[in-house]
Amino acid sequence: MEFEQLKTDEHHWHWVVKFRHHRLVVHEPGKVLRIASDIIISLCYISGSMLFFQESTQTAGVWLFIMGSCQMLVRSVLRILGKIDWKQR
Repeated sequence: MEFEQLKTDEHHWHWVVKFRHHRLVVHEPGKVLRIASDIIISLCYISGSMLFFQESTQTAGVWLFIMGSCQMLVRSVLRILGKIDWKQR
């Protein structure tokens, strides 16, 4: 298995994972990672909600809610940092 990151132009790039007879091309991997993050956050909240039904699993449910909230915070901070251009004078 081989991994490669290709830049198509100044602002766009994609990942290529080469297997023996196939290759997997991920266009706009940043967007793919954001979607994957949204799925993980949703699974944390759904699982946390389900764990609230029984008193013995409520603590685990609280931790899943905390994990989902932290992921949302990190995602928002990364989005803001992605919109800021740091340039040297």
